[in-house]
Amino acid sequence: MERGDADLCRLAVYAPLADAIGNRNYTGRWPFQQALMAYAGPEGYGLYLQGVKNWDTPEVRRALETHIELSAIPVWPEAFATMTIDEFHAYFNNQEAACAMYLATWYTGRAFKSPDEGGQSADFDERLGILRPIEYPDAEYNNVGIGLIGSGYAAAAQSAAPDVAGDILSALATPKYGAMWVGMTASPTAIVYDAADVESEYGWYFDILNTVYDPEFVAVAAPDVVPACGEIETVITEVINEGIPLGVITDVDEAIALLNEGLCEGAE
Repeated sequence: MERGDADLCRLAVYAPLADAIGNRNYTGRWPFQQALMAYAGPEGYGLYLQGVKNWDTPEVRRALETHIELSAIPVWPEAFATMTIDEFHAYFNNQEAACAMYLATWYTGRAFKSPDEGGQSADFDERLGILRPIEYPDAEYNNVGIGLIGSGYAAAAQSAAPDVAGDILSALATPKYGAMWVGMTASPTAIVYDAADVESEYGWYFDILNTVYDPEFVAVAAPDVVPACGEIETVITEVINEGIPLGVITDVDEAIALLNEGLCEGAE
């Protein structure tokens, strides 16, 4: 979402984005992290989030400027600090109080239910669109998205038949079952599958998705971003997820200084 779009939403008395941090420490980070990916690319992106790379660089400054500018509008709902994930979905799907939802990955699991079960209204699909991340000026990686795997299959190590369990999981992790999963749950999967094989009453949604995210857009599996030390995750939460969106931090130099306090020993 660009500034002009956000301003129009505010004029129409909508929150630009349905998003909030009431029960998560990462939902307010994504506009910044997508900008960071666009400017730094997959490798640099991972090094910053691990805490092994100094944040005082031009690419970080550009990403922080974007985050501060959007937060100053603000793009967030008034209840940004307290709404939970379920609540900001209802804010978008049912109350229709926001122009957009930033994390569409979570959209289908809640919206694609009957209205009496908390799902969106029957005609909502006629008004729904999907947007690609904005293109940032002079960014080399504008067509690169952040791919994350939030869950997966597992077998207990103490299983009496680990080979059988492995065979079952291998059979499930195939294109056939990937397409079946998407068709039945209307939720994405990391399993490789052919979109043409998906059978779903929500096929219109995936048609839009596959059109918008054409082959030129690449969603890379996020590099290993497990923090290399204990402080960096806490500092990112305080600065990126909370401080800037809530308007407590409005200066790029201040944000960088705080983020660098969380760097691992020996970071470059």
